[in-house]
Amino acid sequence: MIDIDIFKLFEKNVWPTDQVELQYNSVFVDLIMTIIFEENQQFTFVEVGALDGKDSLYTKTRFPNCNVHCVEGMSENYNTHLKDITSISTHHICISSTNGFADFYPKGDGSSGISGIYDRGKIYGTEVRRVPTMTLKKFAELNSLSTIDAIKIDVEGATFDVLNSMGSDLLNGIKVMHIETEDYPFFSNQKLKKDVAEILNNNFTLILQSSYNPQAEGKQYDEIWVNNAVVHKFTNLR
Repeated sequence: MIDIDIFKLFEKNVWPTDQVELQYNSVFVDLIMTIIFEENQQFTFVEVGALDGKDSLYTKTRFPNCNVHCVEGMSENYNTHLKDITSISTHHICISSTNGFADFYPKGDGSSGISGIYDRGKIYGTEVRRVPTMTLKKFAELNSLSTIDAIKIDVEGATFDVLNSMGSDLLNGIKVMHIETEDYPFFSNQKLKKDVAEILNNNFTLILQSSYNPQAEGKQYDEIWVNNAVVHKFTNLR
């Protein structure tokens, strides 16, 4: 168990980059989510860019009454790992900033986790597919989700697009999120870490971040953001 002062988690800039490795299960779920949600609480969790769905399934084991929606855009991943799962809701769709179609860049068999609507580079593969896309706002409407309480976004350069596709009401209702960002365009034409922060800074606090895949030009980041209302609730307990 990582020794972290719970209250300090909810104070901005307590944890500098790289001080904590943001492993999904041990940090986001077992540490952060268990502070915010009770074990048997009913709430909605959405994972966008699920690959094999293991993170969604783990969340369901920790919070058995949680309404889990697991979203994956690459057909090979969905058909191999997700389509036959019944304990959570699984969806084969690309979440994007628009309802329509977009180019999708599959890389390898999908297990590398670098496939998406932004191109990582021709050295990883040259195939391009045209796929249907949907905003998260539309996804929520179709699945009768009035709120999303917690979300994980791992969409290979498209985090800004997913967040921007929610609409302010849905976005600002989220209590906690685990997202991936980049401070250099690893993916062609993507929005960067600073652009994501501009969407979130007014209503959320970045409490933890960890960088990985360092290149000369920049890094990728895992980040945990908490709604300011939740931050205030916990800091006011002291």
